[in-house]
Amino acid sequence: MQRLNKQVHCIAYDDAIEALKELSADANFLPDFIFLDLNMPRMQGKQLLREMKKLEHLSNVPFIIYSTSSESHDVEETKALGAVDYVVKAPSIKLLSERTEQVINLYKKPS
Repeated sequence: MQRLNKQVHCIAYDDAIEALKELSADANFLPDFIFLDLNMPRMQGKQLLREMKKLEHLSNVPFIIYSTSSESHDVEETKALGAVDYVVKAPSIKLLSERTEQVINLYKKPS
């Protein structure tokens, strides 16, 4: 992310439970984007997305799913749950960077 934009500050969590706990605890913290993997320890990405969409302060934050799965049912289900986009993990950093940059530019807040 920081290769795409030096001003990007990323916060990563080891698992979904930790992410939900941290993001639930601080209603003043409002990220520009939330990227979720479908396959995480302790709670799957779809369940985390459901829980995070219940948090009022995150209701307008764009959720982007990032996964190895390209199954249409995963894409459709996560979009029905409130994800704005779905990024399939690319086979190279170059392709992943290009796709991620597209998503960021599409959903970033106007300056």
